[in-house]
Amino acid sequence: TKTEKKKDMLAEKLLSTDRVLNTRFISQTKTTFDKLLRNIEYIVVVIIAASGMLAFIVLYNLTNININERKKELATLKVLGFHNEEVNMYIFREIGILTLIGIMVGLILGKLLHMFIITVIEDPDMMFGREIFWQSYAAAAVIAIVFSLLVNLVMTRKLRGIKMVDSMKALD
Repeated sequence: TKTEKKKDMLAEKLLSTDRVLNTRFISQTKTTFDKLLRNIEYIVVVIIAASGMLAFIVLYNLTNININERKKELATLKVLGFHNEEVNMYIFREIGILTLIGIMVGLILGKLLHMFIITVIEDPDMMFGREIFWQSYAAAAVIAIVFSLLVNLVMTRKLRGIKMVDSMKALD
């Protein structure tokens, strides 16, 4: 374009003098910075997706272990007349409490990790924002709760599969 040609001519003229070692236009810096931010956004999306998968796997395994370890107890509850929904809530209430504790601890540790990462990657030419908005905290909490609910839905089938006869089986 015409503007680019003018910039190139000006840069050549400035560089031809002994007093100028380098030239860079603000528009070039802005373009470079915009590309960098776009790339960082992709990385953030990948990290969020990986974190979500990890949360699902951890919650699934914790719930699965909880159910397997307490199969006889859950079968006994069914023998005593508890409905499937009541047995589900017996397990899922604990998972919900663990999820809430995990959210609180995760938000605190996430803030500390954010501060560490920002101070490590900053350089004198480029500074990143150090503020985390409340919407980010809310989104993180909602995502954790959604994954917890998904695990509960998946594990409902396993809980329904527990037979009352299992209460009679000896663990020894």
